[in-house]
Amino acid sequence: EENKEEKGLLAKLADKTKEAVGIKEKPKLKNTRVIIELPRDILTAFFLLRLPRDKTRRGVERGEEPPYWEDYAFYGKVCLWLSVLLPYGIQWFTTAVLLQELASKWNQLKEVEAEDDFWYNTVAFSILFLYMWKDLASFYYSVWYYINYLQRRKGGIVDNLKQAAVHVKDESAVDVAEGASEAVEEMKTAVKFIEFRLWLLSVVFLYVGLTTYSLLSIPLAEGLVDKLEVSLSIFFVLEVDDWAYELFIAQANILEDEEFDVEVIVKKDRRGFVRRQQRQLAKTLILVVISILGFWAIGWTVNELT
Repeated sequence: EENKEEKGLLAKLADKTKEAVGIKEKPKLKNTRVIIELPRDILTAFFLLRLPRDKTRRGVERGEEPPYWEDYAFYGKVCLWLSVLLPYGIQWFTTAVLLQELASKWNQLKEVEAEDDFWYNTVAFSILFLYMWKDLASFYYSVWYYINYLQRRKGGIVDNLKQAAVHVKDESAVDVAEGASEAVEEMKTAVKFIEFRLWLLSVVFLYVGLTTYSLLSIPLAEGLVDKLEVSLSIFFVLEVDDWAYELFIAQANILEDEEFDVEVIVKKDRRGFVRRQQRQLAKTLILVVISILGFWAIGWTVNELT
C-alpha cells in the first residue's frame, strides 16, 4: 500500500512539474476500425483467392492463414486464370478495335459545332463520367487501398526486395537452405504486389480508352436517345468482368460474399475519419464536375481553332 501511495505521489508530482514548465503531453493517436466493401468482380476475387488470409478477413482472429489458392489443384488454378483472362481479353480486344476509329471520328468532330445539342451532349457526358469515376473510385479507394494496406504491413515492395537480398547474402546463417527459402518467399511477396498493381493499372487504361472513344462518338450521334445508346453501350463492355464473377466465382460458391468485406485499422479517431470521408466526397464531386467542364472547354477550343 505504501508503494502504491508513493507511486501515486510521484505521478502527481510529475504532472505538476509538467504543468509548471508548460510541457503538454501529445494526445494519444486513436485508431478506427473500418470495414471496406470490395467490388464483387472477377479481378478482386482473383486477388482475394491469392492473398494470405489474416485478421483483416472475416473468420480470422489471429495470425495468418494460407490463401485459398493453395487448396486448388493445377487444373483448378488454370481454370481460375482463364476465368480472369477471358473477360479482360474480350474487353481489351473490343477497345483495340474501337480505338482504331479515333482518327476518323476526330476528323468528323471538327465539322460539328460545339453548340449543337449542347444539353443532350452534356447529359450523355455526365452519365459517362459518373459511371467511369464510380468504378475507378471504387478500385482506388477499396482495392488499391487494401492492397497498399497489406503491402505496408509486410514492409512494402522495396523492403521485401531488400530482405530477399539480405537472406541471399547472409553467409553467416546456420542453415543456408532456410535463408534461400526466406529470400524466395520475400521475392514472391514483392512480385505478387507488383503484379496486382499492374492489373489495376491495366483496368485504368482500359477505362480511359473506352471513355475517349465514347467522348468522340457522342457528339456525332443525333438525338438524345442515340447519344445515350453510345454512352450505355460502353457500360456493357465494362460490365463483362462483373458477369464473369457471377458466372465463374459466385455460382460455384468459390468465395463467400463476406470475404469481400475486409477490416482495416485507420490511424485516426472517429472525428478525423469523418473529416477524411468529407474530403473524399468533395474530391470526387469536384472531379466529376471538372471532367464535364474540361471536356467542353477542350471541345470549344478545338472548334475555334478549326
